Amino acid sequence: MQIFITGLLVALALAYAAWYWMPRRWRLHLGRVNPGLAQAPTCGACSSSCNACGQASVPAGSAAKAAIWMRPQ
Repeated sequence: MQIFITGLLVALALAYAAWYWMPRRWRLHLGRVNPGLAQAPTCGACSSSCNACGQASVPAGSAAKAAIWMRPQ
C-alpha cells in the first residue's frame, strides 16, 4: 500500500512540474477544458511580482565589509 501511495505522490509531483514548465500556448489550450488550468504559476518564482522572495537590496554599510574566509583544517 505504501508503494502505491508513494507512486501516486511522485506521479502528481511530475504532473505539477510538467504543468509549471509548460509553454503558455499549451496552458491556454488546456484553459478551454478548465479555465483554472490556463493560469500561469505566479508565486514562488523570484521573477514574479508577488514579492515572495523579498527585496534584493543590500543593507546599508554591508558593502564596505569584506568577507572572511577560513581555511579548512
